[in-house]
Amino acid sequence: MSLLTALEEFLGAMQILIIRGAPPEAQRWSSALGAAYAPTRMIFAIPDDAAQLPAALAEKRASAAAVAYLCTGMTCSGPFTNLSDIARELALPMNR
Repeated sequence: MSLLTALEEFLGAMQILIIRGAPPEAQRWSSALGAAYAPTRMIFAIPDDAAQLPAALAEKRASAAAVAYLCTGMTCSGPFTNLSDIARELALPMNR
């Protein structure tokens, strides 16, 4: 089973969605973007005032409003500053 899991991860790269911002706004984005079933996507909402982050996360800076970074494999997108834009990138319907 572990070999099949490794093959699955190799063939379909995991997506990691990093959301930075004030806790209420980051949580709202996380809830909206995590509502759709996506077993190969992990979502991390990191408060804008989080300190002592690993270098890879510290590079994903927060701004005045929430911001999201979409990483696939070892490559990350530029910042998404609009919830509708990241939802469109993930092909999610947005009702809000």
